[in-house]
Amino acid sequence: MEFKFLKSKSNLTKKDLPLTTTLHSSAIDENTYSNPDAIFTLDIDGNVIELNNSPKELFGYTDYEIINILSDHFKPNTQNSGTKYLEQALNGEIQNFRTEILHKNGYSIEVTLTLIPILNSQKQITVIQGFIRNVSDNNNKELMKLKEHFESAQLVANIGSWEYDLIKNESYWSLQKYKIYGISPNNFVPTLENVIDFIHPEDREKFKQTITNAVKKIQDFRLECRIIKKDGSVVYVIEQGSVVYNESNQPISFLGTIQDITPRKIAEMKLLESEQRFKNIYNNLEVGIWSYDVQKNTFLLSSPGILSVTGYTFKEIPDYSSFLSKVLPEDQHILLNSKDMVISGIPFNGTYRILHKNGEIRWVHDQTLPVLDSNNVLIRLDGIITDITDLKKSEDMIKHLAYHDYLTELPNRRMFDEKIHELADNASNSFSIINFDLDRFKTINDTLGNRIGDHILKQFGNRISKIFNQASVADHSFLLARLGSDEFGLIIWEYSPLNFPIQIAKKVLAELKNPFIVDQYELYVTTSMGISSFPKDGDTVEEVLKNAETALYRAKENGKNNYHLYSASLNIQSFKLYTMERDLRKSIQNGELRVYFQPKVETSTGKIVGAEALIRWEHPVWGLISPNEFIPLAEENGFILEIGDWVLKQVCTYLNEWEQSGLPIVPISINKSAKRFLISDWTSVIYNTLKETNTDPSLIEFEITETTLLQHNDTVNNAIDFLKEIGIKIALDDFGTGYSSFTYLKQYPINTIKIDQSFIRNISNHSDEMIIKSTIYLAKGLGMKVVAEGVETKEQLTFLKQLNCDEIQGYLFSKPVPEKEFQHLLQMAIIKPTGDNTYVKPTVNRRKYYRINLTYPLSSQMSLESIKGKNIELGTTEVLIENIGLGGIKFLTTLNMPVRPDIILRFKTTLLDTEFRFSGKIVWKQELHDIYQYGVEYDIADTDRKNLSALLNKFSVQLKTNPLLANSSFIQKDKITYLKKNSFH
Repeated sequence: MEFKFLKSKSNLTKKDLPLTTTLHSSAIDENTYSNPDAIFTLDIDGNVIELNNSPKELFGYTDYEIINILSDHFKPNTQNSGTKYLEQALNGEIQNFRTEILHKNGYSIEVTLTLIPILNSQKQITVIQGFIRNVSDNNNKELMKLKEHFESAQLVANIGSWEYDLIKNESYWSLQKYKIYGISPNNFVPTLENVIDFIHPEDREKFKQTITNAVKKIQDFRLECRIIKKDGSVVYVIEQGSVVYNESNQPISFLGTIQDITPRKIAEMKLLESEQRFKNIYNNLEVGIWSYDVQKNTFLLSSPGILSVTGYTFKEIPDYSSFLSKVLPEDQHILLNSKDMVISGIPFNGTYRILHKNGEIRWVHDQTLPVLDSNNVLIRLDGIITDITDLKKSEDMIKHLAYHDYLTELPNRRMFDEKIHELADNASNSFSIINFDLDRFKTINDTLGNRIGDHILKQFGNRISKIFNQASVADHSFLLARLGSDEFGLIIWEYSPLNFPIQIAKKVLAELKNPFIVDQYELYVTTSMGISSFPKDGDTVEEVLKNAETALYRAKENGKNNYHLYSASLNIQSFKLYTMERDLRKSIQNGELRVYFQPKVETSTGKIVGAEALIRWEHPVWGLISPNEFIPLAEENGFILEIGDWVLKQVCTYLNEWEQSGLPIVPISINKSAKRFLISDWTSVIYNTLKETNTDPSLIEFEITETTLLQHNDTVNNAIDFLKEIGIKIALDDFGTGYSSFTYLKQYPINTIKIDQSFIRNISNHSDEMIIKSTIYLAKGLGMKVVAEGVETKEQLTFLKQLNCDEIQGYLFSKPVPEKEFQHLLQMAIIKPTGDNTYVKPTVNRRKYYRINLTYPLSSQMSLESIKGKNIELGTTEVLIENIGLGGIKFLTTLNMPVRPDIILRFKTTLLDTEFRFSGKIVWKQELHDIYQYGVEYDIADTDRKNLSALLNKFSVQLKTNPLLANSSFIQKDKITYLKKNSFH
C-alpha cells in the first residue's frame, strides 16, 4: 500500500478533499492543530487526509516534503516494519513503535509513531489516527537534569571531577574543579603545564612527580597539596585518580576527583596547635596537674609540675595517703574535711601548707573536681595544685603595708580603728584610748628638718613600746599606732587596776624626761595625752574617739607635757577651741573670713599713707574671732597657706574696686607666712593674682618676721629677690623681738622696719627707749622706712615725732576697721589722734536695777548652758565678777565671746555662805589688753528676783563694814594677773 500525504490543513479546501473525508468526523480540531506532537489521519488506503501544523515545525519540511519522507519510511527497505504496523492497525490493533526521521538540516530525530484504528457505528475501521512524538528532547533534558544534579552535588560536597583521555591527550574538568582553582572555564585549558602554576611552590615538585608517574606507569594515585588561587588565598585539596580500561582491558583514560579540604585542614592544624600548646603547658607549667582513680586508689596522671610544687616525683607519691603525709599536720584537717564534699560531687577549692622535699614549708592552692558515674558514685578526682608561697608572702607584705606606718613600722590608723571596732563589738570588752600629740614637734621639723623629725617619731614609738615590755605591764594587751604626723594612739584592754591607763601616762611622762639623741642634737620632746574609756566615756566608738580628742585638747590647754582624763565637764574655752579647729577649714568656703584694715599715718601730719590688712573670722557661733585665736590653729594644721592666698586676692580685689570708685589708693601690707615660700607654686599664685585683679605690685607690701628669716634663710632670701623684682615691697615685722636683728638689715633688701608694740608700750623704760632710738637711726642710715606699731597714747606719739619716726600705726589713730569703714577713712585722707586709748568704763547707764560695786572681785564658775536653744553640757571656767545687782552682773575673763541673745551662760558663786546660781545672756562687752569685760542680764523669774533682792540687801550692808567678807568667794589678787595665770586651769 502506498501512502499519499496531502497538503497541511491550513492549505486545503473542502473541494480538494477526497469524497471519503465526508464520511467521518474530523479528528483535528482547533485545539489539536497547534499540539506540539505531529497528528495526522490516514484512510484505509494509507492516504493522509488530515495533518496538523507540528510536522512542519518538528522536521523543517514543507507539507509535500513531509509526505515524501513518510512514504520513504515505508519503502521496501523499511516496509516490512512499517507495512506490518499499518496492516496490524487496519486489523484493529493499536500500534506504537520507535523510529528516526531525518531533519531537513541533516540530523536524525528519534520519534515514536502511534497508529490508532478508528471505527464507525458499524464497528468498521474507517480511518487510522496517527501521532508522531519527538523523544530526542526528553532524553537531552534528562541528561541535562542529571548533569545539573551532579554539578550541584559536587558544589555541596566541594568536590570537583575530572577526566583525562589518554588516547586524545585531552582533559575535562567539572565546573566545581574550576571553582576550587578559582579560574574561569572559558579561557583556561587544563594541561599539566597550566595547572602547575596554581600549585603551592612547596608542593609543586611532589604534585608534578605524582601526576607524571601515574600517567607513565598507568597507576592510580592520591595526592594532598595546596592551591594558590588568583586572589592569593590558599586552598588545601585531595586529588585522586583511577585508570579506566576498555572492553579489551586497555587503559583509555583517567577518571578522578578533587576535594577542597581547607576547613578540615585548618581545624586539624588548630587542633594540632592546641594539642601542642596543651602539651607545652602540661610539661612546663609550674603547677601540678593530676588525676586520681578513687576505686583503684592510684594516680592516673601526674604532670611534671607536681615535682616543682612538692619536690617529689610521681613514683614517690603513688597514692593519696602518701600525698596527705606531705601536708603539715595542722593543715591535714582541711583535706580530710573536704572528703564528704567531693564524694557528693562538690568541687573543693582551698589552701594549705605542705612540707617540700627540700624541707621548706610551701603554701599551695588546691582545686579538686570530682567525677561521678551514672549512679552518682565518685570514680575519679581531677585537680590542679599551685605553689602560692610567693603570693602569700606578697599578701602578707601588702597587708603589713596596709596596716602599718611606713616610717615607724607601728600599726596605722586603719588597724587602730579596726581594733577599736572589734573590741567595741564584743559587749563584754572594756578598753581605754590614750591619744598622744608631741608638743612643739612642728618647731623641730621647721628648724632642724624632716629627717631629724622622722628620727624623733621613730624613737618616740620605740620608747612607748618599751614601756609595755617591762615586767609590771607585760601581761596587759595593747596596740600602739601612729595616727598622723605627730599623733599617736594607744588602745589598752584586759587591764587592771582601773587606773592602769593613768599609770601608763605617768610612765610616758617619766620616759620623756630623757633626751632624744639624733646626730649631734640632744632634744627634749614632751607630749600631751588625752584618755577616754569605753563604755564609761561613750557608748560608741565615735564618741570615745571624740572624747579622747577632747581630753587631749584639755591637756594642751593646761600647759602641755601632761595628761588629761576625759570628763564631760569640758569648759567653754576648750569647747570653743574644739569648734574653731573643726570649722576653720570651711571658713573660706562658707564666706566667713573678713579683711579689716588698720591705717598707717604719716607721723607729722596724720595723713593716711598705707594700711595693714588684718584677718578676722566671723564664726557662726562665736562671732568675730581675732587672729590671735585662730591663726595659731591655722599655722599648726597648714591652713595658713590658703588663708594667706585668700587675703592677697581679697586685698587686690579691694584695691581695684577703690580705684574704680575714684578713692585715693595707698599701699596695703599683708602678713605672709614663711611656709608659703616653701610651696613651689607660690610665685605663680602671686603673679596670677596680680594679673587677674589688674593690681599694681607697688601697692602691695609683704610683712615677714625675724623668726621667718632665721628658720628659712636661703628660701626667704630667694623669695625676697623675686618679690623685689616684680615690684612688691618687703617689711620686717615685730622688729627687735627676734634674734640677730641688725644682721638682717644689712643682708636683705628690706624696705620697711616695723618696731614691735612691746617696745612702744614701754617707752618710759630706758632700755626700750634706747632700742627704739637706735632702730630708727640705723634704719634711716640704711635708707629704710620705720613704722611704729601699737601707738595708743599721745605721749608715745610725741616721743616718736621727736625721733622723726616715719609712720604710726595704732589705736590712737584708728583700730582695725571693716572695708566699708576704711573707704570712709580713705576719703578723709587725714586722721586726727582720738586721745589715749586707755580703758574707760561704759558711760551709758544700762541699768534698770541698782548695782553693788565690789572692791575685790568675786570668783564665779561660768559654763555654757545653750546655743540657739540647743542645750550644751560643758564644764566650768572661772571668771571674776566686778559688780552685781538685781538686773545682772559685770564680769572679767580672758574668753572672747560674742554678744548674742541666743547664747545663755550659767554662773555659780558664793555669797554669805549661800550658793548663788543664775543664768543670763551677754548684752555688752569691752576689750582691754586681751582681757574682756562683759555685762550680763539675768534670765530669772520674778519670784527668784525677790529672793535675790533680800540676799543682795544683806550682802550690801555687810560689805560696808568689811569689803572682804570671809563667807563669800572674793579674790584678793590683781584681777588681770590672776585671770591670765589661771585662764586654762
